[in-house]
Amino acid sequence: MKLISQCDNCKISETIIVDADDWDRYQKGELVQNVWPELDAESRELIIGARHGGHFCNKCWDLCIPEEE
Repeated sequence: MKLISQCDNCKISETIIVDADDWDRYQKGELVQNVWPELDAESRELIIGARHGGHFCNKCWDLCIPEEE
């Protein structure tokens, strides 16, 4: 199934394809990193954003969230 999430800052939409059974497991409360351990953090954030209504894309994340020193 296709998931779409819009960046809360720049409003660009990003898409990821996931298995419907995996999405159902996630919707029922399983942790995103347990459902999709093979995905990188950026892809998992996109999935979280699709569930909750938005995220920060990589570009905006780098601009809006300062790196810890």
